[in-house]
Amino acid sequence: HAFSHHLQQTFNSSGNVVTELRMMTRTDEPNCVRLESAAMPNCIRLESAAIGNGIRACRTVMINITEQKRIALALQQKRTEQDALLNAIPAIVFYKDLDLRYVAVSQMFTDLLGRSLGNVLGKTDFELLPRELAEDFQRINREVLESGTTKAGIESRLTDANGNIVYLSTVLAPFNNMEGNIA
Repeated sequence: HAFSHHLQQTFNSSGNVVTELRMMTRTDEPNCVRLESAAMPNCIRLESAAIGNGIRACRTVMINITEQKRIALALQQKRTEQDALLNAIPAIVFYKDLDLRYVAVSQMFTDLLGRSLGNVLGKTDFELLPRELAEDFQRINREVLESGTTKAGIESRLTDANGNIVYLSTVLAPFNNMEGNIA
């Protein structure tokens, strides 16, 4: 049924039509495939003497995307687990990218700043913290990235969203990707 729908869309479209389907294999394991089809131009239309109707033809590329789907699902599961941890952990936790922009933060971190998650992600220390503290954090973050070693006992003070003075002792550690490079 889904394949018939794909063909119908292909013949009713002037461009490429892309569809993802699940197909059963000989071992009864489902495979995910990506079909990309384009109807052949009318000038190549074949005539069938037996039926008397024009035979519609299309070109289709079929790619097995089962492994990509499995990886995407596993990645989504890890992100869900990370989000659950960041929302529940009673600590200020954050991840930054190589441009030192926040890419994931704990709920406690957003509460400290009095900002929503959307107003923290993608931002730098200079957009979130007092200038002097931001300069210190940027310098120390760069040292950690360049050395590839953890730096502990970074003491700082700031005023939280409620006007309270908060003392922080921070540990910064590099995060390595699968290739072993700092990410």
